[in-house]
Amino acid sequence: MGFLHINLPANSFHANLLAKRWEEADRDKLGLDVLGKSGLPVSLSYQGICKIMWPWIEEMKKYPNIEILSSNFGHALPLHLSPDMFDWEVKNGVNGVSVRFLPEYCCPSEKLIFPENFFWTTEGYYSLHSSDKKHLNDFINSSFPAIKYGSKVAIIMKERLFGKFLRAFFLFQKEPNNNFLLNNLMQEIEQIGNLPEKVVVICPLDPEVIYTGSKFSGPEIWSIFVKEVRQRGLEGIFTSIKRHLDYFWENSKEKNMPHKDLDKWTAFSCQKKFSDQIRAEMPKTERGRILYSLAATSDILAAWWFKRNPGAKVIAARDRNGRFCKIIIKYNPELIKIPLLAFSALKSGESFHEKLNRINPKSLFVQRLITFAQERKL
Repeated sequence: MGFLHINLPANSFHANLLAKRWEEADRDKLGLDVLGKSGLPVSLSYQGICKIMWPWIEEMKKYPNIEILSSNFGHALPLHLSPDMFDWEVKNGVNGVSVRFLPEYCCPSEKLIFPENFFWTTEGYYSLHSSDKKHLNDFINSSFPAIKYGSKVAIIMKERLFGKFLRAFFLFQKEPNNNFLLNNLMQEIEQIGNLPEKVVVICPLDPEVIYTGSKFSGPEIWSIFVKEVRQRGLEGIFTSIKRHLDYFWENSKEKNMPHKDLDKWTAFSCQKKFSDQIRAEMPKTERGRILYSLAATSDILAAWWFKRNPGAKVIAARDRNGRFCKIIIKYNPELIKIPLLAFSALKSGESFHEKLNRINPKSLFVQRLITFAQERKL
């Protein structure tokens, strides 16, 4: 029998979450209370900075079916962090179960300096590169669920297994009252449950995507989802991650793990230039490290990618009245301005919160960050 585990990597700095929808996501707590009350086992990952931007997110610890993963303070790519800075990120992050979420699942072996024995990786065939094509194909088509990598075990999120479910979810969220799309989504869950042998399918599903790719809210989408899962008796297919850690450890293979292709974060000259400037800094003070973490976030690189290519994406959806409508998915310009201001404050010693006041004081996102900057004298 197959099992499905949904990982929800929450990110308060999501590059496509625009100001109004950010406030709605905050108000709704991303709909996570619905999942918590449902009893369906899922895992939630969020950065230390998310505890400041979304103060309610720590409340999710009260639900025993929501496993909180460990994570860093910010969302910087590990390869952009010095060992000292990576250590600071770990110590100021989130302490959860013995699985660590790493941004974009990318972690060079020399950065495996965290206490957890497990971390996520992905085998997405579009996102890996390797000089050894046979090794890469073996990795993509592998039957083993995890890799022994250094002193750790990397649990593989296999896109060839979770891809159909994830795509069905994206279609469903655009038209949640469309019974055909809802039925397709449930069938994908059933197919996972009907796998002939034990397979744990781990699917990463950003909880913010509802607020970027749907006219509905998190509570609405998850309520429909949970109700249908219960009516069809599919609860047993969902599983916790802790339940299978021994299985991952015992069935892991010693392999050289391909690195994820970071083209989305390095394709344009502005991304490369900024990344080079960031790596040249070595902050030693607490203030400097916080500013560095805010500046080095991979979210500015993602926002630049959406700004340059394709800039904006238009999708068809339905509103609450069943009418067809358009949703424009584009980058949040605040996600470019804020890291640049943090980097400027780091280099110049000038006040970060004063710089923030020049952006958009009406934005709740900016207001929360200003309050934090004032409290920490950034």
